[in-house]
Order: sequence, then C-alpha cells, then structure tokens
Amino acid sequence: MKKIALSAAAMMAVATSAHAVDPSIDYNLQATVGDYCGVASAAGSTLTDVDFGDLSTLATTATNSVDPQGSIAYVCNDPDGFTRTVTSANAGVLVRTGSSGGQGNEIPYTMTSSGGFGFTDQSLTSPVSNSFSGSNFLTGQNTNISFKVNGVLSAGTGPQGSDQIQVFAGDYTDTVTISVTAN
Repeated sequence: MKKIALSAAAMMAVATSAHAVDPSIDYNLQATVGDYCGVASAAGSTLTDVDFGDLSTLATTATNSVDPQGSIAYVCNDPDGFTRTVTSANAGVLVRTGSSGGQGNEIPYTMTSSGGFGFTDQSLTSPVSNSFSGSNFLTGQNTNISFKVNGVLSAGTGPQGSDQIQVFAGDYTDTVTISVTAN
C-alpha cells in the first residue's frame, strides 16, 4: 500500500509541474524583397554597336536604318512601377571626332523602341522619359531597338549641278543610354 501511495504522489508531482498546453501555436513569418528594376539584353539577343557605315554616298533624302539593333527587356518589381529615361550624350546627333559639333560636324539620327511602351523615330535632342507600371514587368517586357540616319550627299545641288556633302569627312559618334529607376 505504501508503494501505491508513493507512486500516486510522484505522478501528481509530475502532472502539476508540467507546462500548460495551448489549443494552437502561431509562427510569425517574415521576409523582405528589395526593389529590382533594370534593363538588360533580352534572352537570345545580342546587342552590338551601331555602325551606319559611310554616309557620303547616301543622299540626304535616303535613310540608312539599322533595324532592329537587338532586343532589350525592362524588368521591375516595384509596385509603383519605374521610370525609363533615354538620353544621348550629344543631344541626338553624331558628332565628328575631334570637333565640338556645330555646322558641318553633326549628323542627326532617330531612335525607335517597339511595343506598347515604345516610341517611333524619336530625336534625342532632350531626354525621353516615361513611367510604366504593372505586373507584366515582373517577368520582363521586351522591346526592339532601332536607329535611323539620313545620308549627307546632296546630289546635283552645287555649282554647275555638282554634288555637295553636308558635313566634314571623319568619324562621327554618340552614346545613347537607357536607364531604369524604381518609382
């Protein structure tokens, strides 16, 4: 009888010292996802420098198009969207190397970006800036880029019907930058 009483007392001690049991337990989970907005070469596309070639034999009324000049993808996860800005280092003109531009040293060109968020034959005399948003940019939206320039030969417009070239001989360059920032 003594053994049964001790065993019952031990079980009571264990039962009263155990923690209370809740009907449920909660785990609070948390994560952070930072802004991820940018522009990149679209899958399978190769971006190369644009070379319009020798424009001295192309009439001012003719166009030399480098089309398309690769496909790029805009990607952004910011719920407020992003702003795309396209700028030209020389305000939308090719400038003769070694000069500071001006008459006879500049050749204007245009840029086209296809798609519902693109633009056509845009001169880059000032930055082109647009804002976009939507879940379709989470996985990236592609656009084709192309450039156009007119020739520099004015056939038969000089003295005694001679040809005229509108710019000096040399190499002409510009840099176009497409930047994307979260709103």
